[in-house]
Amino acid sequence: FGSSILVRGVFPPSVASSTLGTRVAMTVSGAPLLARGGSDNRMHRAIHAAVAALLIAGICCLALEGPHLVALRPALVGATSLSSTQWLPPWERDYIRWWKAHQLLLEAPGRMLMVGAILSGRLTIVKASQPTGLCHRAFQLVAGCGCLLFLGGPLVRRPLLSVMGSVIVSVSVALATITAHIVGISVMAGEELQSELRDILKNIACLGGFLAVLGYDLQRLPMPGTRLRPLQSQAWVLLIIGHILVALVFLVPGMALRIKGFIGIAKWRGYPAPAFMGLMAFLFTVGGASCMMVGAAAHLPMTSCAGNKFCAIFLCIATYSGHWLQLSSSTGDEHAQHMRAVAKNLSIVGALVTMLSIDMLDL
Repeated sequence: FGSSILVRGVFPPSVASSTLGTRVAMTVSGAPLLARGGSDNRMHRAIHAAVAALLIAGICCLALEGPHLVALRPALVGATSLSSTQWLPPWERDYIRWWKAHQLLLEAPGRMLMVGAILSGRLTIVKASQPTGLCHRAFQLVAGCGCLLFLGGPLVRRPLLSVMGSVIVSVSVALATITAHIVGISVMAGEELQSELRDILKNIACLGGFLAVLGYDLQRLPMPGTRLRPLQSQAWVLLIIGHILVALVFLVPGMALRIKGFIGIAKWRGYPAPAFMGLMAFLFTVGGASCMMVGAAAHLPMTSCAGNKFCAIFLCIATYSGHWLQLSSSTGDEHAQHMRAVAKNLSIVGALVTMLSIDMLDL
């Protein structure tokens, strides 16, 4: 799969459109994207190269993070728990120390991706078939103000602003999930029901990301001696709930599809080595989600960080192959559905990146 993307994304059209290049390229999505010309062709080649880099990063992540999940290794060298970094090689300790000192480099882009679905207007309180009115505009205005507070808090180093923004956005996401998806789901069936369930799961994952950030910001609030101090001491509960809600969007489909289901999707997409691709997809979804939940509940930040990386890499590749490639060939409601899926998936990726930056502070 990585080789086919590199052929389409890195080599010039004259090489990639040759017999071998076309044969490899067409196995990815069946769409001759290299037939495009000019800047559009360069943009698609850049996207292909980026996805190929993600695949390589996924393999490296699996190789590097795998030993971190083995409880026997720190015990052999006398470390107290998996959260300790004493058993890591010096270069990895320096890497973690650098990221902890520059945590905002991960947190800021993650927060920007989290609010992308809201600021782009993809989060609504009405169904797609219903007209938008004054209430919908007021909802988007309030949610937009919450997003600005959510983004501005870390930049000006005012956790209270971020807490206010997290509360506003969390309420907005919950309200949109109830009014636009849950209401009326009892009369749905077939593909329409499956689509609504997917949207509900993605909204719940977005909500989990905001709850995790809310718990993190509450812990940083300078409010000793106030009535909110008991809430601050219990903020870790929000972090655990947030991790679990985000993990559900990977765990539920992964357990439903299992390895055979992912292999079937890989064959349907025309990926090379579908058995390997299906196995890796299962490991990255179910394994990554399990690591996120166990790491958050047992306070094992190394395990949680590994799960965040696995799920983020899988979701980026799934978004590219399942929705981004379909945008150029879809129209009408189908196009709008793919756009909404891309926006929500990017918000979930932002939640994973932000939670990764938070978990790294506990290493």
